[in-house]
Amino acid sequence: MNALLAIARKDALLLWRDKAALFWILGLPLLFASFFGTIFSSGGGGGSRGSLTLQVIDEVDHAGSKQFVARLAENSAVKLVTAQSAESAETAVRKGQATAYIRIVRMAEDGVGMFSGESPELVVGIDPSRQAEAGMLQGVVMEAVFGGMRELFTDLDKGKELAAQSRAKLMADEDLPPAQKLVLGTFLGALEKFFDQLPQSQAAGDGTAGGAARGPMNPDVEFVDVTRDTGLKFSSYDISFPQAIAWALMSVAFGFALSLVRERSDGTMLRLATAPIGRGTVLGGKWLACAGMAVLVVIFLMLVGKLIFGIQIVDPAALLVAILSAATAFAGLMMLLGTLGKTEAAASGAAWGVLMPLAMLGGGMVPQIAMPKWMLTAGVVSPIRWTIEALEGASWRGYTWGELLVPCAVLVAMGLGCLALGRLRLRGATI
Repeated sequence: MNALLAIARKDALLLWRDKAALFWILGLPLLFASFFGTIFSSGGGGGSRGSLTLQVIDEVDHAGSKQFVARLAENSAVKLVTAQSAESAETAVRKGQATAYIRIVRMAEDGVGMFSGESPELVVGIDPSRQAEAGMLQGVVMEAVFGGMRELFTDLDKGKELAAQSRAKLMADEDLPPAQKLVLGTFLGALEKFFDQLPQSQAAGDGTAGGAARGPMNPDVEFVDVTRDTGLKFSSYDISFPQAIAWALMSVAFGFALSLVRERSDGTMLRLATAPIGRGTVLGGKWLACAGMAVLVVIFLMLVGKLIFGIQIVDPAALLVAILSAATAFAGLMMLLGTLGKTEAAASGAAWGVLMPLAMLGGGMVPQIAMPKWMLTAGVVSPIRWTIEALEGASWRGYTWGELLVPCAVLVAMGLGCLALGRLRLRGATI
């Protein structure tokens, strides 16, 4: 054990004394986080994964709400998914599996509400990392709300039918004062005649009627950010820091992988092999140094983010588990990268040749909010993707322990798998 700790301490000190390596491990991620955090805060960040995935919770479930959902589905920018429950929809948005959800709390049975006076009430919950798309989503929702009004004045038969139905309900309402019933009944009767006499061509071509129709409508549409209810206020830097930390972890793995190759090529590993310690102790010391440095780097970056940029940490214990899982993954990856070349030049090229595709697929280069669906699917092979999810889940997304278990378990499995493969490649080689 003493030998293992001594080797780990030696490797950590060597990296600490390499100022250029420290810049790539600490300086670049901080620049990365502040740069993208500033972009996101200005509203310029966040792209589109193609269509906006919208989970629909229809709490009224009648003809009017179905008409509203149908109008939403007509927009090619939206992909609708019927949610099993409000809780499942909120979970999907909080975990980044959907852009937003929409709860139909109130909707007139005719889908319009002009004659009944029943204005729509909608609640739209959106992933905080997709704020750049919130304006677009609001436009889509309002277009669907007022789409019924447009249909009303372009389809005169439908308008006449709704006016007649509303007048019949009005006359059957025993609680309405007679004077008010008379006024409204006269108005609806006149409206029936208006629809009957207005030519179809004039209704379709005159935008004045459609514009005037919006007056009685006062839709109540509430937009909320979907995170676990913690009372904390999140910023764009909460979104950018996990991505930046992934770069720091890549730099740590790359630095220790090169040190492994360097010590193999200059004979240091051979001298250690002749010492009265086992091969497993030597490699274990390397792994421990890399994992320990990864943990310290992530904690340092999170503290800087907390103190300077005001990032939030929902559950410190969950965050520590996420950090340890990520460190395990990248320390194991380091062991595999250290076997990809016999010289530093060869190993450096091969290592970045592996890390760059993993960064692209995992959201290290292109934020996951801007990645197409196929890239998100392919990204499951990247530890960077799971690292970002684990760190986000333990910080601003507020994953439960059950939700956090999946990315952390994948990271540990990846780390142990890479470690085993790296040791296998080193078996029989001259170290």
